[in-house]
Amino acid sequence: MRTELVTGSDVEAALDEWAAVYATDPVATPFVSPAWARAWMHRWSPKAQPWVLMVRDGSRLAGLAPLTLRRYGALRVLGLLGKEPGDYWDVIAAPDDARA
Repeated sequence: MRTELVTGSDVEAALDEWAAVYATDPVATPFVSPAWARAWMHRWSPKAQPWVLMVRDGSRLAGLAPLTLRRYGALRVLGLLGKEPGDYWDVIAAPDDARA
């Protein structure tokens, strides 16, 4: 497996793959859905830069971790995309891929 970082406007292009993995995760809540991510990025936190870690098994997306990068003065803080009021803090993956 390999990990790739998707940032900025490239996240929009990855939302279809995100939706496919999200649909296979039986414990994922709406707060980690690609639709929530899009709305949250545009309305709740427009200054946060999306940083989505995508884990691939070959070319297949096996899982992802939706994160954001924000600036607080001189500090850069990596946090969870959709946090507040979100309620799910884990990677998004199908059950067979989650452990890997």
